[in-house]
Amino acid sequence: MAAFEPVRGSILRIGLPSYTLPPHEITYTYLFGGDDLVLFDVGARPGEGGKLLHAVEELGKPVRTVILSHHHPDHVSGLKEVYEPLGRPFVRAHPWTREYLASSFPGIRFGPDLSDGEVLKEGDVEARVLYTPGHAPGHVSLYLPREEVVLLGDLLVGEGSGTVVIAPPEGDLLAYEESLHRVAALGDVLGAPAHGDLLPSVEEGAKRALAHKGEREAQVVAALRRHAEGARLEDLLTQVYGDNLGEPVAFLASKTLLAHLLKLEAQGRARQDGEGRWYSDAENL
Repeated sequence: MAAFEPVRGSILRIGLPSYTLPPHEITYTYLFGGDDLVLFDVGARPGEGGKLLHAVEELGKPVRTVILSHHHPDHVSGLKEVYEPLGRPFVRAHPWTREYLASSFPGIRFGPDLSDGEVLKEGDVEARVLYTPGHAPGHVSLYLPREEVVLLGDLLVGEGSGTVVIAPPEGDLLAYEESLHRVAALGDVLGAPAHGDLLPSVEEGAKRALAHKGEREAQVVAALRRHAEGARLEDLLTQVYGDNLGEPVAFLASKTLLAHLLKLEAQGRARQDGEGRWYSDAENL
């Protein structure tokens, strides 16, 4: 039977099979607190929640609150299965996330909406809410200053385990990069992502992600410059990613490419016409 593994201080985590994207197969649920406990994300597939319930029971303490980093299925799918057995804890999320999920979880007791900068206290453990949109409009992370740990959700993934997908219309690359800069400012604190290994330094992890996005952006800009007459998304996709992409990689790559183009458009560095063609703004590129 799966069990919690230590992260740091009172923070524990357990990895459970979820409806996530390759190369990942599990989503980590994190737990912290004192006499009462807080869960961060419950993404287990239906039928896998019993492992989480057993692990919590072994701790002998009640879960009073569940925090959801965002609305994606691999972070919330286990909620229905564990909610009643856990004693109907308060479920808290960003207001965008709560509004999105409310109709799908009619029996869930949502607590007060999370607000940026809010400090959550359980015993002598404190966690500060960080609004970190980009991957999803209502994405939040939690920073536990005493433990020097950031619970990242999908803001970052473990090193060597891919990159975070930014998929419009919900994904916003400009907002995502701003969120990365925000957590990078926390310095060399431990990063605890939903997918992959722990990150020894959130600052370094965020800088790697920003560098990767910057390299991809340079490729997109170069492709736009080669098409003074404009280019469709599928043409740019081949030039930026090559022509040997299989599904679902091609679909995710097209979403990522669109995120870059929309960022350039927001900055006045690219534009699109009404027929699906993209153009560079040579003066601003």
